[in-house]
Amino acid sequence: MGKKRNGESKICVICEKEFYVPCYRIATAKFCSLDCQNHRQYERYVFKCKSCGIECSDSLSRKYQNKKYCSIECRDVTRQSERERRQKSNAHNVKVRGFNSSRLLRRYVWEFKNKKCEVCGYDEYDFCLDIHHIDKDPKNNKLENLIVLCVICHRKHHKGIINATQERLKQI
Repeated sequence: MGKKRNGESKICVICEKEFYVPCYRIATAKFCSLDCQNHRQYERYVFKCKSCGIECSDSLSRKYQNKKYCSIECRDVTRQSERERRQKSNAHNVKVRGFNSSRLLRRYVWEFKNKKCEVCGYDEYDFCLDIHHIDKDPKNNKLENLIVLCVICHRKHHKGIINATQERLKQI
């Protein structure tokens, strides 16, 4: 690397060509041209469209935006089909279990029972309380078949650590 005029010769970081740099740019110069300086703008992020399966590309800066679709139309078609799938699933659950009643059931139970775990007595937050079907039939929503359990006791009951129905009878 010999000296030229009032500057220096440097090697380009990208293409490894020798280029002249004036003395005021010696500390910062890395590239021989704008093409080498902007080399990253030509790199592309390649992905497969989730809707149509076509291989697409976009600028590298969009890589971390988790792009999934080649166009707005593909995105909307997929959203529509996912919405229909959820509606069919909900309709199936209504046929199998009866109407979708988790909120209504909770309101009904709170009218007749205390907002309190029937095993451990937890009553601080009512959103931490579950309604458990004793006979494990989600269609049977009679008050005699329902007990109020906190999430911990409910989990313990289903894991077999405690028997919530016997615990409840002990307290009565």
